[in-house]
Amino acid sequence: MRRYREAVSKRADADSPLDLVTAIFGILRSDFEPDLNAVAAAARVAASDTDTVNRNQVAAQMEALLPTVPPPDPKVMRQVEKILERNHRQFIRQSQKYIEKSRRALLREMRKIAVDYYKQGASAGALEQALIERLQVSQSRARRIARDQVGKYFGALTETRHRSVGANRYEWQTAGDERVRSSHADRDGRVYSYDDPPFDGNPGEPINCRCTAIPVFD
Repeated sequence: MRRYREAVSKRADADSPLDLVTAIFGILRSDFEPDLNAVAAAARVAASDTDTVNRNQVAAQMEALLPTVPPPDPKVMRQVEKILERNHRQFIRQSQKYIEKSRRALLREMRKIAVDYYKQGASAGALEQALIERLQVSQSRARRIARDQVGKYFGALTETRHRSVGANRYEWQTAGDERVRSSHADRDGRVYSYDDPPFDGNPGEPINCRCTAIPVFD
């Protein structure tokens, strides 16, 4: 935000309001032009970190259930690794897609704000404040989307690893705090099948779901 404020203030003496709007939008384009390589690298790091946490969590679940859980078949595990790698690539592609879609939408909205304020004859300070407020909304939305996508990826990893050892059912477990939605709190401790989940999906699939699945063996 500081860099944006400084850049705008340097253009406050533009020849005309239209020059100011043009200059401001130029700043926005440069600030929000994504480096796709950097986006992919960040997505790979996020995917790797999520996979590590998930692998450790499922390993701890299996350890708690030993010796009732038989060792996985090596052939099955090779297939599982292929599925996990496919999930990994899908998560990266989806992250890039969301970032590019959000960038385009944000630039359209910022352009509209700039043009509307220009037509109204608003001051540079008013325009600056409106743009900054819109940026803050965008940042908050981006964080929500990031949490949601990581949760979905985590849930997909859990399901894959559970199925690989023969756990096709699970016990629903919430985060256990005041942020848990009532419909999910009602499921806490109940057993569901991965093939027949509740109406909004298995743990991690509903929007911003922080619930987890505990494997259940028949």
